[in-house]
Amino acid sequence: MVRNVTTHILFVGVEQTLTARIRRSLKEHGVFVSIAATADHAVSMLDLQPFMDAVLLDVTSSESAVLDALQSMKSAHPLIEVIVMATREKFYVAIQAMKLGAFDLLVQPYRVDELLKKLREAKAHRCEHQEKILAAQKKMLLLRRGIYSEEGT
Repeated sequence: MVRNVTTHILFVGVEQTLTARIRRSLKEHGVFVSIAATADHAVSMLDLQPFMDAVLLDVTSSESAVLDALQSMKSAHPLIEVIVMATREKFYVAIQAMKLGAFDLLVQPYRVDELLKKLREAKAHRCEHQEKILAAQKKMLLLRRGIYSEEGT
C-alpha cells in the first residue's frame, strides 16, 4: 500500500515572482514549500528542519554564489537532493552544479509536471539512501551483539 505523504521542499532563490509562482503551483499539488533567500539561510533551515525532501536552487545570482550554496548544503546535509533551476543563459552553471553533486537540473521556463516528477525522483532517491543507511546501522548493531552473521543472514 502506498501512502500519500506530503512532500516538503526548500526553495532557494531571491526572485520574488519566481518564488511566488513556485510556491503557488506546487501548493496546488500538495507540496509544501519553504523559502530561503541565501545559502546560509538554507543551511540553517535544513539544520532546523532535516525532514526536507529536496532543495530547489535557483540560478539567478553569480556562478560562484550558486556553486558555493550547493557545496555548503551538500557538505552540511549530504543526503539532501538539490535540483538546480537555470535559464538557458545560465545552463553552464547548472552543469557545473551537477558535477559538484546536484541531483538534477531543470531548465526555465519549466513545466509543473516536469518539476513534480523531478521532486518525486529526488525524494525517492533520498529515501532509498536513508533506508540503506538504516539497514547498515541495524546490521552493525546486530554484529556487535553477535546476533547477525554473514552466512546465515
